[in-house]
Amino acid sequence: GTCEPETVNWGAGDIVGHGTSVAAVAAGAKNGKGMHGVAYDATILSLRVDGAKEVLKEGDLVGGGIVQGAAIAPAIVYAVDKGAFVINMSFNGSASNHAEALRSAMDHVAVNDRLVVQSVSNWNEDSFAGNFAENMIGTDLTNKDWFLFGIRLDANLKPPASNGNPGALADRTLSVIAQNIPSIDKDGKLVYVSGNSFAAPAIAGAAALLKQYWPHLGGKAISRILLDTAKDLGDPGVDLIYGVGLLDIENAMKAQAPKASYS
Repeated sequence: GTCEPETVNWGAGDIVGHGTSVAAVAAGAKNGKGMHGVAYDATILSLRVDGAKEVLKEGDLVGGGIVQGAAIAPAIVYAVDKGAFVINMSFNGSASNHAEALRSAMDHVAVNDRLVVQSVSNWNEDSFAGNFAENMIGTDLTNKDWFLFGIRLDANLKPPASNGNPGALADRTLSVIAQNIPSIDKDGKLVYVSGNSFAAPAIAGAAALLKQYWPHLGGKAISRILLDTAKDLGDPGVDLIYGVGLLDIENAMKAQAPKASYS
């Protein structure tokens, strides 16, 4: 509590494995080894926003801890400036003291017509309100057209009891089967993963795939296509459990193909 603040760059390595598994769902290479990602030809820009694993009285700090709120906004701006089209955030939390920076970063996404996809919390008491998403979008929902939420279902299209909910952004939420699905761990081995963290990258991968085929489309247009072509689940219309409905990549591709031939 008395020392000067210190900034440490952890590098690009993955200590826990969560980031690798998330990235693999979005864009793991189609190389005949295990699973492959939705947009398997996409390029991954990996940015770490975690803090120290623990507080030490002495010795070297080690990465792999909780999300560092101060690092999120600079990472978003950096990704946009480096040409990233879709930014995946498979983490949650609150950082009210960084709300202004997060809103500015999301403004940067909107101005450049990119897209942010975030996972809904895995905890049923959490929602949009008060979390990173609200910091970025704002209570007025100004930037919601460049944002999507991902929420998980099991293989039977049922939601786990522990899911959070998207709150005011239910109409920007897509469901994805993300319970016990194959991915890759930090050592390149096959691993089965579960959680909303793995719903978001499937959506991000779908957005990247559409961008690959129709590069003239921006984040606002592509997110609208994914929402409009989703398969409605549960009660008719938008709800807090399934959002707009189940991500349907085939339907999204088919829906866009006729339009592209006349553009």
